[in-house]
Amino acid sequence: MTILKNAAAAIAVAVAFVVSVGAVATTPAAFAEEAHVEYAVARGGLLYDRWLKVTEGYELPRDTHPKYPSDGKLSKKSTWLCWSCHGWDYKGKDGATEAAHGSILGAKGKPAAEIIAILKDGNHGFKDGMLSERDFNDMAHFVSSGVIDMDPYIDRQSGKSKGDVAKGRAYYDTICTRCHGMDGKKEATLGSRAKENPWQVFHKIRNGQPMKEMPALFALDPQISADILAYAQQLPD
Repeated sequence: MTILKNAAAAIAVAVAFVVSVGAVATTPAAFAEEAHVEYAVARGGLLYDRWLKVTEGYELPRDTHPKYPSDGKLSKKSTWLCWSCHGWDYKGKDGATEAAHGSILGAKGKPAAEIIAILKDGNHGFKDGMLSERDFNDMAHFVSSGVIDMDPYIDRQSGKSKGDVAKGRAYYDTICTRCHGMDGKKEATLGSRAKENPWQVFHKIRNGQPMKEMPALFALDPQISADILAYAQQLPD
């Protein structure tokens, strides 16, 4: 009888321990996505790139964005993409890439709620049915914490990366080669893209590629992304 009582007590302690550990491991505070800001920022970078592909099945626009210039080169859904107005270097019409409107660098450091309100205003026109609450939150975190001035990393006039080619090769060989190949032609012609639009490639190195298993290097020093870009610009066209 004593043995049974001891066994029962041991089982009760074990169950209590498992329940306790489970409660700690699954509490919102432990695993809530909003606690992982870097993840939100990098996913926001994907949304900035092509939110039409990253969103979770919400209503997509059918017509050209009403604020997009009539003489612009894009049309319909593409005009709703963030870079179409604010550029790949985030400086809009004053930047190095073709863009329709202004810079978003001034929003750096602003609260997410304030940025979300701007996304939903009459100029941007994003509605609750187009983006989920998570999408709005991640995009706002990217604008607040993920955008940087690219001029210290890419020469504005020549488009040449200011990174270290030798270091970039080591990073590329260990991070990028599996998907892009040694010559950069396995997934896409990376060499050509890195030369033609280095700001776009720099953005993708830091935040990943929508719909692809490409790692985001946002949490690392931007100089590492510049080094990878410098090596990518040496790859064949």
